[in-house]
This record gives sequence, C-alpha cells and structure tokens, in this order.
Amino acid sequence: MVADSGELLEKGKQPITDSDGEQILAAIAGWITAHPECEGVAISAPGYVNPHTGYIEMGGAIRRFDNFAIKDWLEARCGLPVAIENDANCVLLAERWQGKGAELSDFLVLTIGTGIGGAIFCNNQLVHGARFRAGEFGYMQTSRPVLATYAATP
Repeated sequence: MVADSGELLEKGKQPITDSDGEQILAAIAGWITAHPECEGVAISAPGYVNPHTGYIEMGGAIRRFDNFAIKDWLEARCGLPVAIENDANCVLLAERWQGKGAELSDFLVLTIGTGIGGAIFCNNQLVHGARFRAGEFGYMQTSRPVLATYAATP
C-alpha cells in the first residue's frame, strides 16, 4: 500500500507458480478483500497494455492476461477504481516522480526481467506509441544474420 506522497505503507509477497495468471488474480482479489481501507488499485503489468481501457492485448510472461480486460475484471470484483500501465512504463513514471528522472524532459529506462523492455519519456511525456508498444526494446532484430561458407585454403 502506498500513500499519495509515495511513502510505502505496507508491502507483501505472494508465491506464484509458473507466472500463473489465475493465482495472480486470486492474490490481488484476496489482498483487496483483506484491506477494506484501500481506496483504489494500481496494476503494473507486463505486455501490451492499453492504460485508457485497461485491456491487455498480450500479457508477456503471464499468458492468462492475453486479450484480457483486467481493469473491468477487477472493478467488477472489488468495486474500487483501477488504473493499469505497462510495467516498464511504471518504472519510468516512478523515476520521473521521485527518482533520477525527476528533472529530465527526455530519458529512457531499460528493464530486464523475464524479458527485455523499456520506456521512453520525450518532451515531458511518456511515449505509448500508436499500439501501446513504444519502448518494447526486447526481441528486436538488429541485423540480418550473415551466412558464410568458409573454405580451407591449401
């Protein structure tokens, strides 16, 4: 739980097996039930996340989140406002809010976890891209493989 100032009021840990989306959703719902003082839910999720609708097109390592309207799902179950953003974008926003990027108008972050990702802050705003994939640095082809045949010379 986090205060408006950014102060961490409570943290916890829940074991999840094999990035199991059902376990993750059950853990979130259980935590909310156990904390009636909670006023809203903020989700930092992997994959291609539309922060306006709360729809996850591709859930990264959490395949259960593919094509999933997590914002609607959570709001229906907990009755609280829900915000969601891509996890790398959340790292960038945290750096901009209270970290090394607080005074910067342009910077990048690189995240390394189950995959490689990142986020872009340009002209004092987070760049989402047309399909909410900006900053997904991972798995880019940077050059074509070179196939060569080497022959031994006498």
